[in-house]
Amino acid sequence: MVTSSPRNRVPAAGSSGRSSATPGRHPLVIGALEGVRVLAILAAIAVPVSAVCWFIGLAEQKPLSAILVWAIRGTVAAHGFAVDTGDFAFGLTPTLATVVCIALLSHAVARTTRALEVNETLEEAGVLDPVPYARYLGPAALVGVYALVVLGAGAAVGGMLPSPLGSGRFLLVVLMSVLLGTLRATEAPHAWARARWGDAVIGLVDEAGRAARRAAVGLLVVGLLGVVALLALRFGTVTDVIDGYSDPLAAAIGLGVVHLVFLPTVLLLALAWMSGPGFSLSAAAVATPFTAFDSPVLPVPLLVAVPAAPPSWAPVLLLVPVLVGVVAVIGRRSWQDISWAAVAVTAGFLVVGATACALFARGALGPGGLATFGAVWAAGPAIGGLAALGVAAGRGMLSLGRR
Repeated sequence: MVTSSPRNRVPAAGSSGRSSATPGRHPLVIGALEGVRVLAILAAIAVPVSAVCWFIGLAEQKPLSAILVWAIRGTVAAHGFAVDTGDFAFGLTPTLATVVCIALLSHAVARTTRALEVNETLEEAGVLDPVPYARYLGPAALVGVYALVVLGAGAAVGGMLPSPLGSGRFLLVVLMSVLLGTLRATEAPHAWARARWGDAVIGLVDEAGRAARRAAVGLLVVGLLGVVALLALRFGTVTDVIDGYSDPLAAAIGLGVVHLVFLPTVLLLALAWMSGPGFSLSAAAVATPFTAFDSPVLPVPLLVAVPAAPPSWAPVLLLVPVLVGVVAVIGRRSWQDISWAAVAVTAGFLVVGATACALFARGALGPGGLATFGAVWAAGPAIGGLAALGVAAGRGMLSLGRR
């Protein structure tokens, strides 16, 4: 049976040969057009969202041009940069929008990679002339067009505030998108790695990657459960804050949307609190399970729900990320065949991954003291480190049980 993989596709019988097929299938053209496509999709999402925000704030009598300005600034913020609101520099990344951007860009990279594999088939059939480094030119053109438009638009409308943290977050978004898209679309990276390091090393990395993904999913679930439990336990305080607005129903809807836009950040802050280092509510208040704070916070449900004086049993929650790591190893029989070398690599994945994610969970939330907000620098390593400790503990339990 002939499969439909790119390698088995051949030009149609009426193909006119190299001269007509080459221009539209040049790697640079493929990558650039894919970049335009993903930017169009991004605009189709950002502009309507900005239009809704403009309509909600109709009483402020903002000009229609504000819709486009907000859409661009929101896109820039989703890629990790701080933006100037006029009163202060807003630096907290809307992380759900960041996840959407990574999903769109990684899908574009996957489409480009598959198109280039079709090109290789056409080259083997003699339809296209070989292009040196085609495998790299296509994604490079895609990323170049994407970055040029996003950064150029942000600079053109004003308000984008470059910084080392913002630039680092932008690079992480791009690199993660390229990595995910490439790995999803082709086996070429695996084949190259196997040829260079051998099956044993690649098998070790794959094994560690699976364990790290299980632990990461477990951490997200635990973070979500922690947020739900916090809202349930502090329900009265939360409702009091909402009732303080002139229109409680509209406030509940609006604040719910805001919480959703920052949902990954909310989950990471919950994990940061459980793991010990906690997070800054302002320059004068750091919430941890060990210490109390006496400082006003923004009238936002999740922030006012954070206990100013943690209960005496709160430090026990440090065991939660450890237990997540243990379950990631011993939870099912098929997970238990993990080597100590894979445990070490898993630990590296967890610490590096949590640290990278924590970079998106900090930034200015307002002027003055609110310029310091979000996960403290030690939060990411602590989250990943405790989960890695659990993975090692789970492996140790398995070793003891087999004696």
